[in-house]
Amino acid sequence: MGEPRISGAFVRDQLAVYEEMVGAVTLQQAFAALGADRQELEGVLPIGWVRLSLYNAFLAEVARITGRELLTMDAEAMRRGAERTFSTLWRVLLRLTTDNALITRTPTFYSKGFDTGTLTAKVPSPGRAEVELTGFPAISDVDLQGVRITIETVLRLAGRKDVRGTHQRTASGGTFVATWKS
Repeated sequence: MGEPRISGAFVRDQLAVYEEMVGAVTLQQAFAALGADRQELEGVLPIGWVRLSLYNAFLAEVARITGRELLTMDAEAMRRGAERTFSTLWRVLLRLTTDNALITRTPTFYSKGFDTGTLTAKVPSPGRAEVELTGFPAISDVDLQGVRITIETVLRLAGRKDVRGTHQRTASGGTFVATWKS
């Protein structure tokens, strides 16, 4: 397996969110800082993939240009992007499902976004999900946070109340715990 990659569909959606947040001029400055690699990111098709290191370098450059802290900036972008993605037809389907069905679909959502690592998910008790990421020991802090935020957002959009999530790095990837009220 080569370098970890992120889906083109996700990248394109997040670039649109970032453009709304920081403006097209800032994005063009960040693309320019990537040099020749910018084409891989700028020209990605929804069915394509982008090296995760390149995408994360781009995010770091946006943070540098705007003077924002990377994790805080990306948390805002992840929430906006996940809400947009799951607020269309998905939202209706999310509301018509059980906690267990919702959480056990998390690995499928993950595999559509990343080509590295595997998620396993379970609901050991009502209002609690435990998710484990394996096979991705080098996952970045930004991407760990992004997985957690996506889990939280899906639960919230599915009608769960008072959703709270945590994540922790492990030797093989990470663990995530989400709690909520039905």
